[in-house]
Amino acid sequence: MTNSFWVTTKISDDFLTPLFEKFLDEAGIPRGMMDKSKYYQLVDFVNPNLLNNELVDFIKEFYNYFADDANP
Repeated sequence: MTNSFWVTTKISDDFLTPLFEKFLDEAGIPRGMMDKSKYYQLVDFVNPNLLNNELVDFIKEFYNYFADDANP
């Protein structure tokens, strides 16, 4: 990684916050109802049928890995 972006950027503050602020503005959702501690709630707005199968498989594997870890 030669681009300093990946080293110096705090993605949650410098990238995701402005991205989600724009999303909330365009969706007509008041910014106070969503902050970075609640980004996981955006999944409620996603139609699973529109996601790439590779992404769906990864999410399932990721979930199962941590679910199995929590319940040995």
